[in-house]
Amino acid sequence: MFYILFNCLFFVEVKKNQDIIAYMNSFSYKITSNASIRGMLINSQKKNPKFGGKNFFLSDLCNPLKLYLQIKYPDKFQPTLETRKLFALGNLVHGIMGKAIEKIPNFVDTEAILDGNFFGIPVRGRIDAETKDSIFEFKSKTELPKTAEDVFKKYPQDIEQIGFYSFLDPLNRKENYLIFISQDGKFQLKAFKVIIKSVKGIENELRKRVKLLERVLSNEESPSVFLKCRYCNESCILNEENLCEYIKNNQLDCCIKQFVELIPSEEMEKNLSQLLELKGFEDIFSIYNIIVSRKTLNEAITEFELEPFEGNEKMKNKVYFEELCYQSGLNISGKEYKEIKEKNKVQDIYLKKNNFIKIGNEIYPCLIHASTTIYNIALKNPSPYKIGELAILSSLTGFNKGYILIYYPNISDEIRVFEVTFELNKDAMRKIREIVEILKSKDISKIDLLPECPDFIHKKICHFRDICVKD
Repeated sequence: MFYILFNCLFFVEVKKNQDIIAYMNSFSYKITSNASIRGMLINSQKKNPKFGGKNFFLSDLCNPLKLYLQIKYPDKFQPTLETRKLFALGNLVHGIMGKAIEKIPNFVDTEAILDGNFFGIPVRGRIDAETKDSIFEFKSKTELPKTAEDVFKKYPQDIEQIGFYSFLDPLNRKENYLIFISQDGKFQLKAFKVIIKSVKGIENELRKRVKLLERVLSNEESPSVFLKCRYCNESCILNEENLCEYIKNNQLDCCIKQFVELIPSEEMEKNLSQLLELKGFEDIFSIYNIIVSRKTLNEAITEFELEPFEGNEKMKNKVYFEELCYQSGLNISGKEYKEIKEKNKVQDIYLKKNNFIKIGNEIYPCLIHASTTIYNIALKNPSPYKIGELAILSSLTGFNKGYILIYYPNISDEIRVFEVTFELNKDAMRKIREIVEILKSKDISKIDLLPECPDFIHKKICHFRDICVKD
């Protein structure tokens, strides 16, 4: 009786606030902790402690001096607002390109893990996408390279990354693709086919890089062996505070240049461009866009703008936690992912593979989250924001139950798993469809028909608050 009364009162508040998170929360019926899944994750955590030094991120190996400096000066690597916006754009690029590449023949998967531990190398990486014949890596850039030499000169770390992936790939795919995308929001492309000439040569360079990095981190070798950071610029905080002694060093050359061949691929550029035209990036929305629909609509009719991304450290915590989920056997297959996407009731909303987990033979929607909170009370229940987000995801895919998996790095590396049951109905789906249709129309006169953004957006500095929120 109490629950029913609470829900009724809550619904009245929802009607008043016009907040999609609050509205979707009104469909939640029961929240319980799941000890089985939590136990599986904790077992994986024991085998793969975050700070145990067991594995490197492959991207760190491609810019080793930066990793050293981040460890030496952890407080100096807080991303600026502009950097966070670039992170956000990169995140958008990966999502949109991932959706485009799913239309390519022989598509297999996106965001799949390659584990160097199978080769005795403590490194793990995540490839952006794969087909039966090739690995794809997407990179957003302020300036697109024109030639293969441009890539070797300006972006040696990107060549090393896809080259190292090629060695770690058990299928030994020899023709892979490095796709550069412009950061102006227009999605101009430059594609290069990366032909692997010597897997053994790449393997030797990767092993040498790992051993050298281990020696530097244990103070057995000077960091100067890595010359300078591959993202070195004079506005770097370390340079401004005279903490970097490497800025005058030469650039670190691409260590696998002789083992790969880069060939511009107009064919791949054409194929991907056509797929993006079929489903333009402006017509693809994330669940976040649905949650902050007024902000999204305003951004669509003004200068291209992005919500700043949370930053590198939070992302690394999330990646670490996602990998624990993979190692716990909770991930779904590429085939299962494709089947779920086909059931998506609003094809204009992009769903990611890690939005779903498999428990036994059953698949459920889920959110994998790394929380920055330091308060123990957060361990008791998920936030209303996450419940609402899961409700939207569940409604889109026709589920009445889902899971919220949360990692708390600032609360003794705790893990919690919440099982949430919903009583969703046609009203929930209708509300989501209405929001999407208004966003697609870009009709600012309909903004009052959209739910207000949640309070966490109002509390931030939102450029559009004064024109869309009526106190």
